[in-house]
Amino acid sequence: MLLFHSSGILAKEPGTNPAPIAYVNFISVDRNFVLQTDISQTNFVRITEAAKESGANGGNGLHERLYAEVTVQQAGYMYIYLSNDNPTVAEVYFDDFKVTQTKSPVIQTDDYYPFGLTFNSYARENSVKQDYLYNGKELQDELNLGWLDYGARMYMPELGRWLKMDKKAELYANMTPYCYAANTPTNAIDPDGNLVIFINGMSWGDGGSRSYWQKTESQKQYVTYQDGFGNNLFGGYERQDMVVTDFAQSFNDRFGQDMNKARFYDGAPWNSGDVEYRIKKGKEQGDEDIADIIQSLVRTHGVITEPLILATHSLGGAYGRGFLEAVIEYVKSHPQECRGLSISVYDFDPYDAAFLKEVYGVTITQIAHFSKFGLANQKEQGVSEEDGTLIDDTENSNSHAVASFVSNFDRLMEGKYVWNGTEFVKQ
Repeated sequence: MLLFHSSGILAKEPGTNPAPIAYVNFISVDRNFVLQTDISQTNFVRITEAAKESGANGGNGLHERLYAEVTVQQAGYMYIYLSNDNPTVAEVYFDDFKVTQTKSPVIQTDDYYPFGLTFNSYARENSVKQDYLYNGKELQDELNLGWLDYGARMYMPELGRWLKMDKKAELYANMTPYCYAANTPTNAIDPDGNLVIFINGMSWGDGGSRSYWQKTESQKQYVTYQDGFGNNLFGGYERQDMVVTDFAQSFNDRFGQDMNKARFYDGAPWNSGDVEYRIKKGKEQGDEDIADIIQSLVRTHGVITEPLILATHSLGGAYGRGFLEAVIEYVKSHPQECRGLSISVYDFDPYDAAFLKEVYGVTITQIAHFSKFGLANQKEQGVSEEDGTLIDDTENSNSHAVASFVSNFDRLMEGKYVWNGTEFVKQ
């Protein structure tokens, strides 16, 4: 029988077992040294008559194996010891004492209150800490801030509030623009940014994929050997390092996107030299996919809170305009389903730009490296440097390569219009 004194020390009653009162004992405490009183965590194993040696000189009786398997329920400590508590002299020998620890596959656990504050957290000692916590967002713990990075905004789980106003606060007049998930975190979540659709230009087999938006180049470096005093010695070798510029990832980082949600389309199909053909193919693809895209957008109380962004390059500009036509048609034919939607289009060095018309209710921005060779040297209809819808960076670069535009991301404006269920309203 096992008893627990208020002091937390094991006490035993010998019962009817005739063997000496000797035990293997284990006592479990949590990380705060609070005794775990469940007998699966704190207990003992007593020897029996099976361990008794026989014969005139003690004989060579078999050893009795005393063991216990304990599944630890929480982080803490275990004290394991051997004891002989017999009231009269009785020799008991313990041999080959061993403790084997089998670590759980669980490395870290975190429980959350509804608004994201953690409790009952556990991390295995000497393990790499996992900082992607509540809703999969990264903990920013520098200076003990405890903020969660949602991309577009920082979130304070201890307050259930954002550090930045909701860009669509006008749709929720009865709520503070800093509240999280409309103050109903058990029924809703807030998005991490916007859904981005990438439409490429002329490709060489990588159209409609992320690889089109990546640039790989070689850098050469001559490395010399040095002695212990920092003096260069003869010899050395030439090393090549592969450096990748990832336009799509950098673009998503600019707007706080989840790269896994991005969509990629080939905007330069067969006969892509015909601008009207590219617009037509983009419209057909948009008609096919737009219902799924709209349904995938995050909503709060039925209102879309996740903006839609199209990023096009070169020949993909015309394809993107056709895709945009399909989006607008769907919005107008499904006004309540699309309430809250905002759309932004960014055309990077569009080819045949003069044929690309402005679309009311959509913020369209042209980012240009006007080429003296006539590759992409036209302005789209309705864009201007005065209102920020034309970003002319030709002074710094005349490259048409998609990777050459990454340095312009900090100048991009976000959408100015929101669909209110009847029309696009400028914010």
